[in-house]
Amino acid sequence: MDFHDEFQKSVEAFPQLLGIVFVDPDGEAILFEAPGMDPFELKLAGAKIPILMDHYSAVGVEGRPQYLEIRHEKHYLLSVCLDQRYSITAVGDRSARQALLREHVFRLSERFNQEIV
Repeated sequence: MDFHDEFQKSVEAFPQLLGIVFVDPDGEAILFEAPGMDPFELKLAGAKIPILMDHYSAVGVEGRPQYLEIRHEKHYLLSVCLDQRYSITAVGDRSARQALLREHVFRLSERFNQEIV
């Protein structure tokens, strides 16, 4: 699977997608597309959101969440945990297609998981 090609197709299919990033367990961006936002800000979100999810266990919640969604009045962020502590984070404008983008990122995550195992 060509990860870069998959991200480019995602950007083409979802015009509201401002950025999408694939992050390794150390928080380093492996691959990203940022057509509508500062690449640094996208990589920062991709690195920090999984750290936030790790802290759930520190407050007594059992296990690490599978994903985290944040809905802001103008933007939408979805971070999905993959196997071996990799993650995909997508940032987009809020729109009627938000649910379709969510399902797309979940399917994309499943395909990435098959490749990183």
